[in-house]
This record gives sequence, structure tokens and C-alpha cells, in this order.
Amino acid sequence: MSMGGMKIEKEPKKVVIFLQDLKVEGNIHLMPKTRLTDILNSNQIKDFIPITNATIEVLSTKETYAVELVEINKCEMRAVYLKSDEIV
Repeated sequence: MSMGGMKIEKEPKKVVIFLQDLKVEGNIHLMPKTRLTDILNSNQIKDFIPITNATIEVLSTKETYAVELVEINKCEMRAVYLKSDEIV
């Protein structure tokens, strides 16, 4: 994002998003010190959230697709969570 010539770096965070018949895993890009819930609840954020380096799984058939970018409609999300690299 650019603000008057100044570039603000965003941090990629791995997420898993469930829609009605899809599971999407990929990266959401957040501003430093921004929580996932801040993006989801914001009225300033457009209706679609970009997810990069995504894997889309059709839950009913287990078919998978790899895409560089997918835009997810916030209203269609059933569940979303940050994916941790650590197993507890």
C-alpha cells in the first residue's frame, strides 16, 4: 500500500477459510499490529478479501486447485482461522 509515496509493508499470515462447499488455505496480508478480526469486522475494507498462494479444496469431491490469487467474499465465509506452524 502506498501513502503519499511511502510504502507500508504488510505481513503475510497463513489462513484457512471455510465457505459453503470450499476450503481455502493461503496467505492474507495484514498491516503490522493488525488482527484478523480487525479486517473481517472493518467497514472500510471492501467486501472481498484477497488471499494469495491459495489452495482451494472442493469439500464434496476433494478436488483441489492451486491459484496465485483468489478474492473471498466476506459475507460467504462460514469460518476462518489463522494457521499456526506449531502443533500444540
